[in-house]
Amino acid sequence: MVIDSHVHCVKNAGEHGFGDAFRRLSQSMKSSRIDLCVAIPDNRSGTDTADLDTLLGIAEIHPEIVVVGSPYVFKYSTHEVDRLSALAGARRIRGVKLFPGHDNFYPTDRRCSVFYELCVKHRLPLIIHTGENPGDPGSCRYNDPKHIAKVARRYPGLTVVISHYFWPRMEYCYDLTKDVANIAYDTSGMADAEVVEKSGGIGRVRDILQKTLLRKPDGVMLGSDWPGCSQEEHLELIASLDVASDIKERVLFTNAFRMFGIDVDCPPSC
Repeated sequence: MVIDSHVHCVKNAGEHGFGDAFRRLSQSMKSSRIDLCVAIPDNRSGTDTADLDTLLGIAEIHPEIVVVGSPYVFKYSTHEVDRLSALAGARRIRGVKLFPGHDNFYPTDRRCSVFYELCVKHRLPLIIHTGENPGDPGSCRYNDPKHIAKVARRYPGLTVVISHYFWPRMEYCYDLTKDVANIAYDTSGMADAEVVEKSGGIGRVRDILQKTLLRKPDGVMLGSDWPGCSQEEHLELIASLDVASDIKERVLFTNAFRMFGIDVDCPPSC
């Protein structure tokens, strides 16, 4: 079994609903032999990326889709927090994603605390967007891993997943976070051509992943950031790593299976 722990459901121009977007995701999963995806919603409704309610509706029909929550840090209510907690208790969401850099806040912002506490309570992983945004390299100041390490140390019962490995400064991210036991990583975007080029080439990307896996074999998950990035290229990146086959299996399946707790609603193919 293979799990892609980081995808989005995004409409193309001319698509009026998310049905076509989901069909494209299903086709990519089939051609790449991916069995299950963790889908991340937009934290606002009305965009071309599916929001939480849309993904929950898809997941009710398609058990190969696992959903996480994505609250908007600048505007949330007690009702929204209570709803996320109820969804977590019912195992309808399996994690929470925050977007510092897309939104201008730091992970250490006190407004984030309620979501860290929610994740600890329900044993959910907390996923954090990191790295540059295309065309806006300064955005990465909000998701610098030095802030993430502070959060992880403040909440030792929280599993923090760094997405995109703070590209292009992957070595810096590794050095700051390698010794923080409750920090993990997904590989989303790490095989993308722009990310690879700006991060020093595919050899350096492989080197970072190999060093990370030797230190934290249970701390890296396959992620693609589809549809912005190719699922197939990210699978090829994992296949190219010079690590033992059992470690690759952890990256492709075991680590996400454990972190997201997807043993209950696993589709029949697993």
